[in-house]
Amino acid sequence: MLEEHNTTLAQDVHKLRHAVSETLGSVDILSFARRYAPDSEIVKRAALLQYAARSLGDVSGGDEELPNEAPDLAFELMNLIEVIVAANAAGYGERAIREREEVLVRLRDYLRQRAPANEIVFKGQELAKRFEHFELHGVSLELRLGEITGVVGENAQGKTTLLRLVAGDLAPTAGEISYPAFAQQAGAIDWFKVKQQTAFVPQELPHWGGSLRDTLHFEASLHGITGRENQAAVDFIVERLGLRNHLGMKWHHLSGGFRLRFSLARALVWRPRLLILDEPLANLDMRAKAALMKDLRDLSSSYTHPIAVVLSSHDIQNVESVCSSILFLRGGRSEYFGETNAVCQDENLNVFEVSCSLDVEALSDRLNDTGFTVRESMLRTLLETPKSVGAAEVLRTLLDRQVDLVSFRDISRSVRRLFDQVTDTQ
Repeated sequence: MLEEHNTTLAQDVHKLRHAVSETLGSVDILSFARRYAPDSEIVKRAALLQYAARSLGDVSGGDEELPNEAPDLAFELMNLIEVIVAANAAGYGERAIREREEVLVRLRDYLRQRAPANEIVFKGQELAKRFEHFELHGVSLELRLGEITGVVGENAQGKTTLLRLVAGDLAPTAGEISYPAFAQQAGAIDWFKVKQQTAFVPQELPHWGGSLRDTLHFEASLHGITGRENQAAVDFIVERLGLRNHLGMKWHHLSGGFRLRFSLARALVWRPRLLILDEPLANLDMRAKAALMKDLRDLSSSYTHPIAVVLSSHDIQNVESVCSSILFLRGGRSEYFGETNAVCQDENLNVFEVSCSLDVEALSDRLNDTGFTVRESMLRTLLETPKSVGAAEVLRTLLDRQVDLVSFRDISRSVRRLFDQVTDTQ
């Protein structure tokens, strides 16, 4: 039985290598990975590379010379074939895991190098939207391909209003909007073209009839993706979002987490260039949140189809983990827009969030001669130190003073500080 398996594997490897060498657009490494790879991560990587290969094949039309990316992509395909063979032989053995990790590192570096420039997809300048009892005003931001932008703030601060302005569902009362990557300029926007390249997933997810499989094929076809390309697009997004075991399910059978993943798959299967998500993390557990943010990070920086992603959320930790830029809204006005790691960079203080067995007064007494300031904000204990005092020194001091720590977090450059400032001014 094992001999027969090895013979079949060798034959399939030979066919696949020939396809990579001769007809890159017809490579079916995804089926090969599903059959022989013992690891779902390898299958996901195979889906990504197959999608890239077929996209390049479609660009060439099958008759002309393939684009310049083809030799590099062929090299990565050959590497992945070798990893699958090794992993199949060794199962989850140390050698297979090591070789897989080496190739994935090379792939990540390769995809990062090949990624297109971070072209501006959306640009808003001094945007305002007035309602009877609320006004969003003074908001400027840019959204770029391959980047994720987080919109944060307390409730009723204008986050959803801003996202609807970006999507073109609302017209601004004042300010200018343009979509440079869509060849659109302020005041001369072709909204049909914008809508054809923009996907909006609202907080209240719309349900649909039929199975996920049929819905995804239909959604792709509505945007002109047909035939073999349609199948490749569906295969890719299904593997990427881990939905293969749920393709036949109906909407009312699904949990909230999978409903969100289905909605995301429906939005992404037709390759939008701008993805807008309103509170996507609201109803997910901790593990599901982390998985979704990782998927968004990988999909936004896709090799063949990078996306500009903008999302609103109250989950600061997950937003900061993947977002390259942050927009903070307070009272309908932009208080900060810039790089995530540059929040409060001009402040002269470092701030640390501490959880321990002592209350604020007792902790302050314990640290009374250290120069640290202890205060409470939003039911959290904060330590403020001069900018020259880093996390390591603070931790050493807490341990020396026999403070029994439960948790410790440096929030000196975190958006959480902006929320604290809101509270302190009220």
